[in-house]
Amino acid sequence: MGHKHRSHWWDRNATSKNLGRSLQWQICLLHFNELPLRHLVAELDGPTSGHKCFSGPIGATLRSCENMPIVKFTAIKYDPLAADRHQLSTDQWYLYDM
Repeated sequence: MGHKHRSHWWDRNATSKNLGRSLQWQICLLHFNELPLRHLVAELDGPTSGHKCFSGPIGATLRSCENMPIVKFTAIKYDPLAADRHQLSTDQWYLYDM
């Protein structure tokens, strides 16, 4: 017997329906910029369409994420000053300073 509806971890709408509540995916830009995650997103979403964005459905969602409703969440406390800036790539250093 197969599943009537299959969802993947990156399919926010299907996962929201299965859980019965809204989900919001927060991406830390310092981690998103790291090569393993960048390669994973490129595999799931397709190649980049420029130096700043991906061409698939994940990238399209991120371009309009400021228009999505905010859901209740529990913040994870993190002290960005604890990061050693000298261990960051140039791009990560730029994001850190932002």
